[in-house]
Amino acid sequence: MRAEPGYSAWPASLTVALVGGERMLARRIAAALERAGLPVLAGNPPQPDAVVHACQQLDGEALDALRAERERRPDAALVVVTRDAAHRQVREALEAGADAIVLESRVEECLAESVLAAGAGQLVLPREWRDRVARPALSPREKQVLGMVVMGFTNQEIANKLLLAESTVKSHLTSIFAKLGVRGRSEAAALVLDPERGLGTGVLAILGGEPR
Repeated sequence: MRAEPGYSAWPASLTVALVGGERMLARRIAAALERAGLPVLAGNPPQPDAVVHACQQLDGEALDALRAERERRPDAALVVVTRDAAHRQVREALEAGADAIVLESRVEECLAESVLAAGAGQLVLPREWRDRVARPALSPREKQVLGMVVMGFTNQEIANKLLLAESTVKSHLTSIFAKLGVRGRSEAAALVLDPERGLGTGVLAILGGEPR
């Protein structure tokens, strides 16, 4: 099939499979690829060159599905279409094997080019998500607070140790959780200490004291 003007020529043998997604989104994805001369294969081909995985959000279930897809098709370019994702979810999607992430709102403009780039071995993300894949930039004080959270201190104990108001500690925690893309203390500690996917204790600045 001949691609529409404005699109690069696709390799004649490139095959694409579509996984997941609501019916309307699946139609949009198929139409975007069709316009680029890259139709989605019917059924569930065993070894396509690229897989487009559509999900509303990159939650635990979606990430598990990505890991399974990567294990099943280790050589395929894996492109994710989703509505949005927090910092941690983006990093975990890449760790799960995603080669590209395309926002659902930009399927028509960006999907075909992203599939081609991923198939050529490139990593593709929305430009505004650049900070979501970088190591979280915590301030020295935030590192201190996070270190004491990991050690098991309460907000009041952290405030006493650092000579801060408890409300200030809470403000630091709000900022820390947003930068790490987590919902609370336990997730923050797990993200630091996870031996395989964690940030590592180098992100901390601990002021002494015995772990609890």
